Amino acid sequence: KKRIARAVQSINFPYGASSDEPEEARELALTALTQSLPMEATDRQLRNAVEDAIRPVMERINRRQAEKKRRDQEAARKYEIGQILALLPLSMLYSDATPEESAQAKQQVRVALEQVSPTAPSSELNAAKDKVLAAIKAAIQQRQEAQRQRESAERDRDRQQRQAERDRDQQQRQAENRLDSIPLCQAVEKRLLKTVESDTEYDRL
Repeated sequence: KKRIARAVQSINFPYGASSDEPEEARELALTALTQSLPMEATDRQLRNAVEDAIRPVMERINRRQAEKKRRDQEAARKYEIGQILALLPLSMLYSDATPEESAQAKQQVRVALEQVSPTAPSSELNAAKDKVLAAIKAAIQQRQEAQRQRESAERDRDRQQRQAERDRDQQQRQAENRLDSIPLCQAVEKRLLKTVESDTEYDRL
């Protein structure tokens, strides 16, 4: 009986056992030792019998602790993701992103972060965030470059159009000047003719 009592009292319970589970496990162990083992059982046989008897209780405690650990990890990871998303505008501060692009970045980063295992280190979260942001910033730069090229092309077209208008205006002024000079030439020509006629008449006299 002393051996049985020592075997029962020496049971170690994992962290997280409820107040009732140690008593439940000891009763199971005591029942197994007193009903299924002979008096001459060895200490090893006693320990094995105790372990077999209390295994359901121990497994229940371990499952509950594993579930609690999983929930705690998920809660901690959710908090980390929230912090990263809260600071995301700083990461996009100098990218000249539109409101739509910023919203898209936040959504894509959230999806990428949620795919990282809750047990993975925080460095993997940051790596996932940086990968998404790198692709988005590259797309923003391409958009900005395309916009600069369009604006440059528009400026060139405007400059060419203004030059063409100046050329037309100049041609029109030149044509008008030529038209205006025709009557003057005719008047000069008539005057010269009169002068010649007068000289001829003078010579006759």
